Amino acid sequence: MVNSAAPFPIQVSVCLPTYNGAAFLAEAIQSVLSQSLRNFELLILDDCSSDTTLEIARTFNDPRVHVRCNAEPLGIPENWNRCLELAQGEYVCLFHQDDRMLPENLSRKVAMLAADPTLSFVHSAVEFLVEEAAPSLPDNWIDDATEDCMIDGRTYFHKLLFGNRICAPAVVMRRSQLVTIGKFDPQLGFACDYAMWMKLCVQGRIGFLSQPLLLYRWHQGNASHAYRFEHGVREVLTARCEALRYYAARTGEHEK
Repeated sequence: MVNSAAPFPIQVSVCLPTYNGAAFLAEAIQSVLSQSLRNFELLILDDCSSDTTLEIARTFNDPRVHVRCNAEPLGIPENWNRCLELAQGEYVCLFHQDDRMLPENLSRKVAMLAADPTLSFVHSAVEFLVEEAAPSLPDNWIDDATEDCMIDGRTYFHKLLFGNRICAPAVVMRRSQLVTIGKFDPQLGFACDYAMWMKLCVQGRIGFLSQPLLLYRWHQGNASHAYRFEHGVREVLTARCEALRYYAARTGEHEK
């Protein structure tokens, strides 16, 4: 269960679940530590890596960095859930081991959330760092709004039913909303975030910042590639069904 203690001495918990991420981890960590917003914790939770991921994480001598290692491999959804159990901040970001935050990422998203308590989460445009050998980028993946906006959650829910438009590490969300919803579904290795975004849409409005605030590395080693091509279609359908059940239970309505 997500820790629900209050008040919040820590503003943001940046959760960084890792697994064999040595190639880009130092850049990812440094990008978090270079944020203009200073009141955050960086929780690095390693899922039994066999490379030098843990050694790299432990080289950062900053009191905001907390490094832990699972006793046994949990897999992506359960490692994310473990991160959420440890998080202490009012807001939560589940960051990726191979991406980079731009300096204003946390401050702009937190400011938007703090200004409007009806927002469940804020996400943003991203800039892609594409490796030549990587598979082609999916079409129409990230929201293409050209201006900052706040959108009715149920309206955005309907939009997401036709495809995920949200890049997971670009999301900053309220921990209180996660307490209400619960955990990421461990049966959805590829689409657990997709199901969560739709459930959060039922909880409140959604904010979007049109300025890219994240450098998303699209490379051959992305963990999501195997899921995308092997299990992705089935899991996306399962995520939609799960979200629709949640929508009906929370609203008393049935999506048409």
